[in-house]
Amino acid sequence: MSDPVVDPRTPGLSPDKLVHVGEQLADHVRFRVYRYDQSVLEEQETRSVKDCVAFAKGRKNAWIQVIGLHEVKLIARLTEALDMHPLVREDVLNTLHRPKIESYDDLVLVTTKLLSWEEDAEACRAEQLSVILTKHLVVSFHESEPEQFQPVVNRLSRPGRRMRLLGPDYLFWALLDTSIDFYFPVFDQFEERMESIEEQLEEDGSNVDSTAVYECRREILNVYRSIRPLRDVMVKLQRLESLLLTASTEAFFRDLVDNAWHALDEIDALRDASAGMRDFHTAVMNNHMNQVMKVLTCFATIFMPLTFLAGIYGMNFEHMPELTWPWAYAAVWGVFLAVSGIMFLFFRRKGWL
Repeated sequence: MSDPVVDPRTPGLSPDKLVHVGEQLADHVRFRVYRYDQSVLEEQETRSVKDCVAFAKGRKNAWIQVIGLHEVKLIARLTEALDMHPLVREDVLNTLHRPKIESYDDLVLVTTKLLSWEEDAEACRAEQLSVILTKHLVVSFHESEPEQFQPVVNRLSRPGRRMRLLGPDYLFWALLDTSIDFYFPVFDQFEERMESIEEQLEEDGSNVDSTAVYECRREILNVYRSIRPLRDVMVKLQRLESLLLTASTEAFFRDLVDNAWHALDEIDALRDASAGMRDFHTAVMNNHMNQVMKVLTCFATIFMPLTFLAGIYGMNFEHMPELTWPWAYAAVWGVFLAVSGIMFLFFRRKGWL
């Protein structure tokens, strides 16, 4: 009999009641393990927790990639086999967390967001990335295939590189640093998108779809809210007093803080630019509406004296000599046209039309 489905919003859930919060982005959960030292790098992919843990402990250092988070029992068995705190398992499975850092006696956990740009949808995609550092092991939890970290794997595959010579804290830094590096191509896509919209606004703002303007701003605000705590997380990580972080990587974590500040400055600038674009679009639309109202008002004003004249001659006075004049009808139309023409020229001279 299968376990009942637990609503993650249920108040008062125990930490041992593990629930996956988020979308299923992988077909099934699997483990990709890299074990390495200065001379050897080996790789294995498996769905067995027992094989994964046994393979990871076969060398001095190891990196376990957990791909997929929706199979809660499998994740629970892995974290239990690695003797991780129950709260760590809960943080890993909740993909709605904003960036955060947790430190325990035997591990450090950093949860952040991994951004990518979907060309087909022309939109930003955000996934949760959780990276755990222990004495001889790094465990990274991914919602889908971690293609962004192929450069890290390439560096790890080269003997004599710093990643093979230093401890797992350097790999821990490399994963976090790479995740931030991938923010900037996404920011560039947002910038190009805004520039395209602004060019359309300058050419003919009345034809720009307001949905595109507000959708772009909404996506930028979502990204801003999701990574805003990143700066504080990296500062806390740099200042963290943990035996897991060695002196050899101290300078790299200082650089990580600078990288995080740069990313936050970029998204701040994009947020301000999107607000300016929205205001520009609103101003263009208001100006277009004012132009329309001005034209309508001018034509209504032109017809006001005509309505007045027509009203007088529609009152059917008994003694109205013009009614007997054979050229009176043509004369009235002449007055109509003359008044309309004079008022039209007056409005044009004033620049109202």
